[in-house]
Amino acid sequence: MTDKTGNNIKLRELQKEDAQMIFEWRNSDFISKVGSLQKKVSWKEHQNWILSAIKDTKKVIYIIQNHGTDVGQIRFEKDNDDSTQASISIYVIEPYLKKGIGLESLNIACKMIFQYWNDLQQIDALVREENLKSQSFFTKAGFLYSNNQHIKQHKIYHFYKSDFLK
Repeated sequence: MTDKTGNNIKLRELQKEDAQMIFEWRNSDFISKVGSLQKKVSWKEHQNWILSAIKDTKKVIYIIQNHGTDVGQIRFEKDNDDSTQASISIYVIEPYLKKGIGLESLNIACKMIFQYWNDLQQIDALVREENLKSQSFFTKAGFLYSNNQHIKQHKIYHFYKSDFLK
């Protein structure tokens, strides 16, 4: 799929062969300082997580590709298999920022996840209160900030299937 800026954006499912790449991205200073946990993980922790995540029916993880190059990740996660709500996490690695890749990838991924999980009605993004760039990003993507909802120093942005289908 080609976006308005001419970037060739594609999403593919996470594979166990992506473990080392995701580990390096996840533990980069750039990603770890803006992430929810704000800490680096060990290789063993990461291996356990990725093998579990691939098998977990409540998680869907896509690798973002730009012109065939892996440049980021998008993860959706439900609390349980029957949930109509999922949380989202997204990042694009630093050299590919400010090229429209994240926004286009997010739009593609939301469309894909609403089709994959037919019963899904809402996607929530938890964004650290000090992460103004991510707050702006989700607002630009059509997510709505809920003034009265905060979880552990995170603001919550909602995206509704009904709004997406308009």
